[in-house]
This record gives sequence, structure tokens and C-alpha cells, in this order.
Amino acid sequence: MRQALDSHIQQAVAQKQFGGSVLVAKEGEIMLRCGYGMANIELEVPNTPEMKFRIGSITKPFTATAIMQYAAGTR
Repeated sequence: MRQALDSHIQQAVAQKQFGGSVLVAKEGEIMLRCGYGMANIELEVPNTPEMKFRIGSITKPFTATAIMQYAAGTR
């Protein structure tokens, strides 16, 4: 599963559709923990799993929606 996830994300990075950090866990076991692409292109700083992003309040509605969708699907 780790290889399949990593391969899928690598394809998105190659097509410049994704760059960031990814953590995938299942039942408490970490399946994938990697950084992809560049955090800063000008300074050539790669993303790492420990990278901190300035994302602000824009993500709150997305997070709330994801939680609500997950909760609705688990009933």
C-alpha cells in the first residue's frame, strides 16, 4: 500500500499538481510519511514530513467539511 500511495503522489508531483507533506495512518500504524516537492523553489528547500506551513484560517472550512463527511459515512 505504501508503494502505491507513494507512486500516485510522485506522479502528481511530476505533473506539478502537488507539493507538500503527507501522513497516512491506518489503525495507528503509519503507512506513509513523506515530503514531496519543494517548500521554497527559489532557495531549493525540499518539503519534509516535519515542514510547517503557513496556512491560516482558509483551511478551517475544508477541515470541517472533511470531518463531517467522515462522520456521516461512519454511521
